[in-house]
Amino acid sequence: MNILFALKRTVNRNPFLRHLYEKSRTVLNIVPFFLYQEGLSNESQKNLKPSLEPCETIFLGPEDLKAITANPESMETEEALRKRLSRGCIGIGIKHHDEIISYMWGNVRECDCNYIKFKLRGNEAYLSHARTLNAYRGKNLAPYLRVEFYRILKKMGRDRIISITDYLNKPARRFKEKLDAKPAKLYITIIFFEKYRWTIPLKSYPL
Repeated sequence: MNILFALKRTVNRNPFLRHLYEKSRTVLNIVPFFLYQEGLSNESQKNLKPSLEPCETIFLGPEDLKAITANPESMETEEALRKRLSRGCIGIGIKHHDEIISYMWGNVRECDCNYIKFKLRGNEAYLSHARTLNAYRGKNLAPYLRVEFYRILKKMGRDRIISITDYLNKPARRFKEKLDAKPAKLYITIIFFEKYRWTIPLKSYPL
């Protein structure tokens, strides 16, 4: 798989190749990805604290969605977030001076990733859509919030916590591994014309 990283670097450094790549993805897109299992270690021993004060951890409600999506860094619409809440998803965030500066979502019904979808069992949860505003990155907010989510989910009896990460997304993989998350399975998804898709398991890893 190392050749994939070399190809990615070459494409990202060349604007013409990058343009061709983006165009080609509408016809054929091949995505290797990991299914990670998280919350495996004793999070109470991590003592993670954000290097920013004051901070308040909150559950996201309908009144918070407008503020989140009004930020130009938001990648989603208010309607999409409302649908997520209506499907029973849980959102938590960090507030700093009444501004939500970091947040993420958990689904206790299904893994609803674009690459793979499946129903969750009673002890499972799927984490996704984590975001920290650019001005507040590097302040330990994302790992702190993630460990807080582990604690919340485990109180609900959700002790098998999973997430999806692209194989080529090294920063995301490093972030999860710092929290002692482990890859459980490696998959590849093949997508034709942004419509037809096949997801194939490649490898399982011992935890």
